[in-house]
Amino acid sequence: PATDEIAAIAVAKQGNAVAVVLTAGNHGDVRLLDATTLKPKAAVSLPLGSGAGGAFSEDGKRFTLAWSTPSTPGDIYAVQVATGKLAALDRGGKASQEGLSAASVAIAQP
Repeated sequence: PATDEIAAIAVAKQGNAVAVVLTAGNHGDVRLLDATTLKPKAAVSLPLGSGAGGAFSEDGKRFTLAWSTPSTPGDIYAVQVATGKLAALDRGGKASQEGLSAASVAIAQP
């Protein structure tokens, strides 16, 4: 969209990948691109929320990402560059929202 802004860019030392973290108006997005062609490598399926990009692993196969949503506390994830799949790195010691009502989240377009 026209309101996208680049919040962060990371380039893998190996693996020919670029990660671009976008602020897309009222939410965030992450794109994994081929470093040579800038074409998408894999779609990253993130819940509606926002976050910040980290760095690639030494082999370029994973990218770290901090992400939070209105209904979940922030967490650190590893994104598999080949597939775009997320894996939480550590949930230990996090404050729990157990027992709280779930937030209803949507983007309203004018």
